[in-house]
Amino acid sequence: MCPSYRATGDEQHSTRGRARLLWEMLAGDLRSEGFRSEAVREALDLCLSCKACKTECPVAVDMAGYKAEFLAHHYEGRLHPLQHYIFGYADKLARWGSLAPWLTNAILTGPLTSPLIKYIAGVARERELPKLAAKSFVATRTNHDDPFALIFLEPSCASVFKDELPELFPNDPRARKMREQVWLLADWLSAKAPGFGAGRLNGAHILIHGHCHHKAVFGGPKKEIALLREAGATVEPIEAGCCGMAGPFGFEADKFEVSKKIADHGLLAAVKGAAPTTIIVADGFSCREQILQLGHTRALHFAEVLAQTCGCRG
Repeated sequence: MCPSYRATGDEQHSTRGRARLLWEMLAGDLRSEGFRSEAVREALDLCLSCKACKTECPVAVDMAGYKAEFLAHHYEGRLHPLQHYIFGYADKLARWGSLAPWLTNAILTGPLTSPLIKYIAGVARERELPKLAAKSFVATRTNHDDPFALIFLEPSCASVFKDELPELFPNDPRARKMREQVWLLADWLSAKAPGFGAGRLNGAHILIHGHCHHKAVFGGPKKEIALLREAGATVEPIEAGCCGMAGPFGFEADKFEVSKKIADHGLLAAVKGAAPTTIIVADGFSCREQILQLGHTRALHFAEVLAQTCGCRG
């Protein structure tokens, strides 16, 4: 079920309701408004682009794709809201900030500068702005012609090349080739390095939360669970849908309460009810940030957990 519909209970925020409004825009009462329709924009505004509808709905509606297409036409020839540019160019802003991460982090967390940045960017006052790492990770490869594995840690980044790139360029063989080379770390380890980490986490208890794109595009964290169990840990998947952060969604001031309600549907209860020695695993950056800010617990990436030697013995 659509996470925003679960949070609001409003039909227009269901997959069915949004699909109906899109039909009205193309062939019904909203044809005169077309892609400038505010009713459609408002209905899509709370779509988290989690892709759950693409795999969970009987008719496989790709509402995330429809939302992206609608917004591209909606703002065509005119300016977007300022926060669209800030979040849209976050990678470039982070790259500039990484030149002096200590200064950037001081500005992001400063008592005077942080509230000002939140106000300008439309970020909820209750949110903490993520800090930059002290050292950036840069990987380079000069020869891009030979086949090689593209191993991703972040499911949403991997889904761009696995799912969206072939849809954007369905007739380009390079897109199909790249799609075949995309791996998540656990999938690659299972296929290429069986037995990796065996016995390394004996006695550990782990709760694992699956990222939405991981579930929709890669079938969920099955390989992560299997590898962690092979490492000796007791692993339980958290029975929850979207975490409610979904990139910039949960940071936006007008969506903060909805984000909290979504997180309350299973995720936060599991995190807050976990024992102090329980390890929380979440591969998505947004998921980890939501767990930290609302659950007050630091979740780890699968790679971080598998790399450590657990000191908790059963």
